[in-house]
Amino acid sequence: MIEEKHLLAAIMFTDIAGYTALMGENEDRALQILRKNRSIQKALIKKYEGLWLKEMGDGILARFDSVLNALLCAQEIQKQIHESDEYKVRIGIHLGEIAIENEDVFGDGVNIASRLESIADPGGIYVSASVIGAIRSHAEISYVPVATVELKNVGYPIEVFAIQGMELPVPSGKRLRKLIPGTGWKSKYRKILLPVFIILISAVIWLFRMFVFPSADSGISSLAVLPLTNLTGDQQQEYFVAGMQDALITELSKIGSLRIISRQSTLRFRESTLSMGEIAKQLRVDAVVEGSVYKTGNNVSIQIQLIKPQPVETHLLGTSYDRELSDVINLHREITRDIAGKIHVKLTPGEIPLFQDSEPVNPEAYEAYLKGTFHWNKLTREDLGIAEDYFKLAVELDPDYALGYVGLSRVGLGRGQMGYVPWLDMANNSVKYLDKAMELDSTLAEVHFHSAGFNMWGFWQWEKAEQEFEKAININPNYALALTYYSQFLCWMNRAEEGLEHMAKALDLDPYNTLYKEIYGMNLLFTKRYQEARELLEGILEVNPESRISQTTLRSVYHMEKKYNEAYAMWKRTFSDDPQALHALDLGFQNGGYSGALQSLAEMLIERSKTIFITPWQIGTIYTRAGMKKEAIEWLEKAYHVHDPNMPAIYVDPIFEYLRDEPAFMELVEKMNFPD
Repeated sequence: MIEEKHLLAAIMFTDIAGYTALMGENEDRALQILRKNRSIQKALIKKYEGLWLKEMGDGILARFDSVLNALLCAQEIQKQIHESDEYKVRIGIHLGEIAIENEDVFGDGVNIASRLESIADPGGIYVSASVIGAIRSHAEISYVPVATVELKNVGYPIEVFAIQGMELPVPSGKRLRKLIPGTGWKSKYRKILLPVFIILISAVIWLFRMFVFPSADSGISSLAVLPLTNLTGDQQQEYFVAGMQDALITELSKIGSLRIISRQSTLRFRESTLSMGEIAKQLRVDAVVEGSVYKTGNNVSIQIQLIKPQPVETHLLGTSYDRELSDVINLHREITRDIAGKIHVKLTPGEIPLFQDSEPVNPEAYEAYLKGTFHWNKLTREDLGIAEDYFKLAVELDPDYALGYVGLSRVGLGRGQMGYVPWLDMANNSVKYLDKAMELDSTLAEVHFHSAGFNMWGFWQWEKAEQEFEKAININPNYALALTYYSQFLCWMNRAEEGLEHMAKALDLDPYNTLYKEIYGMNLLFTKRYQEARELLEGILEVNPESRISQTTLRSVYHMEKKYNEAYAMWKRTFSDDPQALHALDLGFQNGGYSGALQSLAEMLIERSKTIFITPWQIGTIYTRAGMKKEAIEWLEKAYHVHDPNMPAIYVDPIFEYLRDEPAFMELVEKMNFPD
């Protein structure tokens, strides 16, 4: 007769993280690690009076009569494996009933322990609430709540805790993303999440290292800050979470010896399932920062992990930062200082003042600024109006808030650049806002960049524009947006070689930014590298078919290559949502081919300009490509008088080459006062 016995026991389940992949890479090494892991655990299970039950592949099952002994054993297992620096194990422990039959074990206790192990961080120990209940009186065991989850083949929710101390990891952002609402939790348990994370973020202030201790030379000269996880449970707070990532990137970017990837290129890795090593490889960085944000009222908590993926994934920093919102700037600076210290970056004498503690900010003004920035980035007429309202609110709440005035100047700059309003109509007020921001805080790179923009696009003060670009980049050497437009400025000044060097730096910092690639396409057009420009822009349109700048620039490339059929097709594609323009193009093409189509379009836009603003630059360049010199020069003169922001391109844009023997055109170029 088969004897079955039921016991209450602490069940420990362990396995080697990534063992299957290791077997595929190096079978001999994998077997060597398996034997070493077996040796370490057998000795320690015996030491802590446990019973080795069985080995299942790379997994080990053991039971203990004492919950405390099970935890002490698990901690020492992780300590010894950590010191060996060869591999990582995950451990799950549950206190529950098991059934023993023919020297084998069954029951929920075994299943729960194995499921806890499967969701644990590599190098971590996850336990159930029954374990915590048994050791609450033992102060030497520290832990943090993780979540209440439903585990596979377990008919009720399990409250999960992570054992802490002894360099055990804080639950990672990647792990938390898998456990937050919407990724497998039942809706009736979602209310549990917020208090759990409040406790987690406020309680966990851990500074730890995993696997290897960094040497004096960390080998890290480039970083990417991945999109932060929103732990607020409120999608309306996405603007705030995005702002936290952007602010952290901005602070880190001030360190000249580091290459910091810009935010736009990191967005493609939001909720990515790729490994940290693969993300780092694609972004070509030495280390990655990930984390999460929780905000309640005027308090904000940010959890940060600094990870060096190669040669073995190493967690260099894992800390939670808790501040009042009024101290958020200092929060970002503290994080930056901690990261710099961990990777042994030495700040220059000029950089040190940039990271000193600042005065508190008005929390409501700061939030209004973040909301304004969120809408400004969309650049539609409606969103620029919403952004303006938020920036105005920011400076009403705090009249000394420099970034609020920068935001107001950006709204004007955006409207002028997008052709929504005549440049001069918005310039004077916008510059007043910028002057106020400069007066309040001249250390902001954004102030100098926007000053450069106004002087480059509308005021045509070339020397002043260059000075302001250089100041912005000196303050923030990783300012990819400033580098991009500085490159365009240099190309406009007929200094193409310098311009393309700065463009290469910008794309190195933000390799997946479509706008920067489009500006590069323009620069290639200006330098008459038509084939390169065409291949780049056609490639962008394959991925982003509606990319407006790529469409308009490619029209010019086709025109210069005398590919008029392709150019005409691109004109129609550009105006695909404008039936009146399409009709004008078709009618003109029937009567006069490519040139006739452009003439007809120009005439239609002139008629339209009687009721809404149409930039005269657009009409002038259409007449230019239609071969109508007199009309082209007439409308380019009008563009000059309204200070159209595209006018600086007249110096180098090859579409104007056939006008350069016209005295009236050359007089217009002379009036722009380009440097020799």
